[in-house]
Amino acid sequence: MPTLVQEAAQASSRAPPASRFAGSASGAAGVSQALSPQTVLHENEIVILMIRPSVWYIFISSGGFNLVVIAAALLGETSHLISRFVAAPAMATIVAILLACSLLYSVMDWIGHHYILTNCRILTIKGLLQPRIIQTCLGRVRKIALTQSVPERLLKTGTLAFTYDEQPDACDTWVWISNPRRVEQQIHKAINRYTGRTG
Repeated sequence: MPTLVQEAAQASSRAPPASRFAGSASGAAGVSQALSPQTVLHENEIVILMIRPSVWYIFISSGGFNLVVIAAALLGETSHLISRFVAAPAMATIVAILLACSLLYSVMDWIGHHYILTNCRILTIKGLLQPRIIQTCLGRVRKIALTQSVPERLLKTGTLAFTYDEQPDACDTWVWISNPRRVEQQIHKAINRYTGRTG
């Protein structure tokens, strides 16, 4: 998936009023409609960066449930509690189905995550069938905090948390971002250009 979008194509896009960003698109075409430049971008708005969380997000988000399923299956097998009611091959099939469903859900969740930086806004899109769009003007970004848990450090990813002037207690996050320091620098540069600062 490309992280940069051609600026010339984006600059000529037209969009409806900003009030449409607060709603959710519905139906199977929700994501494509939500991400369409004609729907998302304002007039003369340019996309600087469009990314998803790292692919590791798929395995991390499904990992907890998968571990519980595997641990329960192993415990039931070793204690012979489940084997009294379900044969081993049937139990293995059930576990495989549960793990596959968990992984599929995580893949769909990952596909529905988009983080977009333009020359005047930050947008977060979450959800596949009914995407929810969170957007704010670059001039309202009060603070950007980069955090890296131990797993994130090992996988060279990180989480960016944004706080805003109008909602200092609220926080929007871009999770499991690859090359988080580079992304943070790009956001700071975009904010500086938007506000006219040179730092």
